[in-house]
Amino acid sequence: MNSITAIGDWLAVNGEAIYGADPSPLKFPPFAITSKPGKIYLHMEDIEDNTVEVHGILSKVKKAYCLADESQQALEFRQKKEHFSVTVPEELIQERITVVVLEIKDEEAKVIDETLQQEPEGTILLPVAKCDYVHRRISYDYEEKTTRHWGGSSHQGLVWTVNVTSPGTFQVKSEDNSNNDLSFNLITPSDTLEIFPQGTGRGITEKTHGKIQIDQEGIIQILAYPERTISHFNSFRLKGLELIPVE
Repeated sequence: MNSITAIGDWLAVNGEAIYGADPSPLKFPPFAITSKPGKIYLHMEDIEDNTVEVHGILSKVKKAYCLADESQQALEFRQKKEHFSVTVPEELIQERITVVVLEIKDEEAKVIDETLQQEPEGTILLPVAKCDYVHRRISYDYEEKTTRHWGGSSHQGLVWTVNVTSPGTFQVKSEDNSNNDLSFNLITPSDTLEIFPQGTGRGITEKTHGKIQIDQEGIIQILAYPERTISHFNSFRLKGLELIPVE
């Protein structure tokens, strides 16, 4: 069976979760999620130990079932505050992607506030897993929690929304797999720092860069934009940044 036929067969069964569906109600889902009024669709490529877990959904789940299951057999699930887990029997797991449907009491799903919070000791963590993309066409590696094909355009912005409680000067560290040709600007409302993720390129490593200033408290946006760009189809991977307060 060729890939086009396989995709067509999968859509014939699971198209409800794709056609006319909205994005995930969670801004930063741990895997692919879509939604429709009263329903959330969990797209699971791998289901470890027959259990699917997702954190952040506040709406009460009434029923869970596999979309490919015509009988809509109710799956066993547990929900406590924002923590949800569901058990998928082996015989209902599909070869490629299994879609688990959550029927919820609300038409529009209620979820947790995903604004990043400054750590009590003052550190600000900026994982790629918790950023918005200015252009959604940038892909994201759910397994590695890194960017993919980022750095090919100066318009490829990454945006973190952060609640700052202790402004000041911060030492910047990055986690990436290095690229000696790329640079990107880290931008706060107060300052800009150009970052050069240079290194050997042997896996994700931590690098120390310069310092950046944040002068205001409250909700701010911190952005990263490529400055010295590279090929669109590059192997550079950024996992995140860390801002460490300087006394």
